[in-house]
Amino acid sequence: MNIYTISDVHIKPDGQNSNEMKKFLSLPFQTNDSIYLLGDIFDLMIGPHQEYYTEYNWFFDKLKELLSLGIKIKYFEGNHDFHIERLFSEIGIKVYKEPFKKTFNEQKILFCHGDEIELGNPSYKRYKKFITSKPLNYIANKLMPYRILNFIGVTASKKSRSRNKARYGNPQENLRIRDSFREAAEVASKVYGVEVVISGHSHFMDYFESDTVIYANNGYVPYTNSYIRISDKIEIMKL
Repeated sequence: MNIYTISDVHIKPDGQNSNEMKKFLSLPFQTNDSIYLLGDIFDLMIGPHQEYYTEYNWFFDKLKELLSLGIKIKYFEGNHDFHIERLFSEIGIKVYKEPFKKTFNEQKILFCHGDEIELGNPSYKRYKKFITSKPLNYIANKLMPYRILNFIGVTASKKSRSRNKARYGNPQENLRIRDSFREAAEVASKVYGVEVVISGHSHFMDYFESDTVIYANNGYVPYTNSYIRISDKIEIMKL
C-alpha cells in the first residue's frame, strides 16, 4: 500500500496542464493505495457547480474509476480550488480544509496544501481568510452563477500570477522561498507533532531532511513534471 500525492497542477479551462494530471491519474495504482490531491489541482474551481463535471469530465470519470478499484482519494483545498465539498462529496471523495495527520509505516505525516503552515506573508493570510469565509462559501454555493464566478476567478487568477511573477520571479530558482518553507515545515512538525510534512503551494520542488523533520514538495507540476510517492521511503518521482 502506497500513498501518492500531487499538488499545484493548475489545470486551466482551455485544457492547458491537463496532460500532466492525466499522466498522474494513469499511474499503476494498486488496490488500497491512496491518492492525496494537495490543492491547486485546478487554476480555478470554486463552488459545487455542475458545469465542472462537464468541463473536466475526463478528470471526474477517472476519479470514479479509481474509486471503483478500491483506491482511496482525498482532496485538500488550495487557494485556487475551494468551497468544493459538495462537488466532490457527490462522487464519494472527502475534501479537507485543514492539514491532515496520518501515521503511515510508523511515521507521523502531515499532509496539507502548504499555505496553512506558511510563515509570514500577512497580506496573503488576510486574502485566504476572506476567500474561505462562511459568507463567501454561501455566495459560491448558493448565489453566484457559474459564468460570473468563472469570469471573476479567471481575472483574479491572471492578476495573481502577474503579481507573484513580479514579486518572486521563477519560484524554482528563488532560494528564499525554499528556505522559508523548510523553516515552516520545521515549525509545523513541532506544532502538529509529526516527523514528515508533505505540502505544495510554494511551487518550489524540494526534498529536505533535518534532525526533526522530512519535508517534500513536488513544486509547480507543469515545470517540475513531478509527484510524490510514499512507500517504505518518500520519493519525488517524475511523471
